[in-house]
Parts: sequence; C-alpha cells; structure tokens
Amino acid sequence: VAFKGREKMLGCCSARSSNPAPAPTISSKVQRPPEGLKLGEGRIGLSFVLDDRSREFVVQSVAPGGPAEKTGLVAPGDVLLEVDGAPPRDMDDLYVRVCGAVGSSVELRLRGPRGEKHFSITRRGLGGKAAETRPSPAPASTPSLQPLPQSPPPVRSSDIVGVGINFMHTEENNMCVKSLLSGGPAASAGGIFKNDILCEVDGLTVQGMSVDRIAQLVLGPRGSMVTLGFKQESSSAVKRVTVKRDWALPDPGGD
Repeated sequence: VAFKGREKMLGCCSARSSNPAPAPTISSKVQRPPEGLKLGEGRIGLSFVLDDRSREFVVQSVAPGGPAEKTGLVAPGDVLLEVDGAPPRDMDDLYVRVCGAVGSSVELRLRGPRGEKHFSITRRGLGGKAAETRPSPAPASTPSLQPLPQSPPPVRSSDIVGVGINFMHTEENNMCVKSLLSGGPAASAGGIFKNDILCEVDGLTVQGMSVDRIAQLVLGPRGSMVTLGFKQESSSAVKRVTVKRDWALPDPGGD
C-alpha cells in the first residue's frame, strides 16, 4: 500500500461525512445480569447500559487492557447492534451471548459516531473465582536461571513498507482495490484483482475501520508477511492471499 497523506495514502476518495448521532439517554442504573445467570468464563472487557429513550444497548465502559480495548475499535457510547449476527433480546441474552469459552471468538456489530463497525473479538479470562482459587506452584529448591531474551532492534520508519496496492474508499464504506502497482508484492502474489473489497487483515475484520487504522494493519516491517482477505461485491466468499511486505512508501515530502 502506498501511504501519502490521507487521499494518496490509499489512493482513495474521501468518504461522505455524516452528522453525529444524538447522545443517548443512559439509564442511571447499570444493567447487570441477575444472580445465578450461567455465563461462560471468557470475557471481552465491555460493560453495557440501556438507553431509556431508544431501548438500545450502549457501551458504558471498556476495560483497560481487555480484548475489546486492544482492538482499538470500541469506545464508550457506541451502540451494540448485533452479537454473532443477531440483535440481543434483552440484557440477559446479551451477557449470555457476549460471554463464552476462553479462547473462543464473538462477532460484534456496533454503531459509533462515524458509522457502523463489524469485527471479531477473542474472549479471554479476566479474573474471577477460577483465577483466584488456582493453586500457586511450590517454590523450587534451586531456582533455574534463564537468560533474558534479547530485545528486537527498533524498527525505523524507513523500514515500514507496504504491499503495492492502491485502494479507494467507497461511499459504502468499503476499501476496494483501485490498482496493483506493477512489479509489487501483491501483483507478484497473484489472486488479487481490481475492485476486490478488502474485508480482513491477518484474520481481523476491517469493515467499518478508519483508513488510518487499516493502514496500521497493512503496513509493517520490510520482509514480514501479511494475509489479506478479499471478497467480491456480489459474493460473501472470502479469498485470502498472503503477501510479503516489500514495497517502499512514497516520500511524504514529494508531490
């Protein structure tokens, strides 16, 4: 990807701006699952409240360091539209479906100030009785000293490269392939064509993400690999192509 400013960075046209949605009227009482409701051990680090006016579920808080925060896609005030493809019926249904087995994934669709976003989060254990009652290992009589791992060398900005694709941002909030740069890694890999819609980067759903966030995922150190998922407008089938990052970015000071 050639990143140069916001327009040239992805070879894109600007998306239409929309008026921000009115602030929700949040219930002063936090809606919590009743005692005895059986939930999975896996959590995603979100709490919800109910908008008294619209009866929608709104993100109240994002747990620091939790799975949701690490995606960089969720913020307090976002409205939850769907969990695994269906809207929650009530607060009990929401918690039962959002929670699950540790290591499993859940797909969320939310609405934020800049539009809808659809992505997947992997559930992780966030503490609780299971963690508190885990026995501590007995101290070893003779501690085993392991050498400290060496820190990787810092990545210079000049080493951050792309894959040789120009994208355009459509009015439908999709990132479509505008062109493949001749001789670039993406063109050499094969299987990527003009008008393909970018839907995944390394398994993460990118629909609804900002241009800047997608750029952070696609770009990387020279020689590293990235797996891009594409689909056609007329089909939901996803094709995945692994490409080596090896295309120098244009000079930001150039024309």
